[in-house]
Amino acid sequence: MAIETMTEAQRLQAVNSKNNRTPTSNLGKDDFLQLLTTQLKNQDPMNPMEDMDFIGQMAEFSSLEQMLNLNTGVDKINTALTNNTTTQAMMFLGTNVTANVDDSEEPITGTVSTIGFKDNQPYLKVGEYAVALDQVKLVNY
Repeated sequence: MAIETMTEAQRLQAVNSKNNRTPTSNLGKDDFLQLLTTQLKNQDPMNPMEDMDFIGQMAEFSSLEQMLNLNTGVDKINTALTNNTTTQAMMFLGTNVTANVDDSEEPITGTVSTIGFKDNQPYLKVGEYAVALDQVKLVNY
């Protein structure tokens, strides 16, 4: 009695037909784990997967999961930093500031009337100038 083994393409087709999914070029951690379990289910019992191969695939899965977690953490930090600068900019509304502006050698002084955004960074509207937070040198309340 001959035992047939599945090719990688057959394994992917079995996984995709089971989930009614269309194949994509990106595999997530769930796809990777499902592919690994399908591979283990359909392996040749007379020639099972080597221990080192299995350990290598589990290490890849663990690495993938850690990278996804790291990416999520970095996204949260980026969101917090963006929100923090926006909050800082709003605190300047109605205050008198002195700032160095790129087009002028002399610092400008005026009241912050509006908060705007330029290249996803908050800017303070002081008179006719758009002032970045790092250009503010003095704040008078």
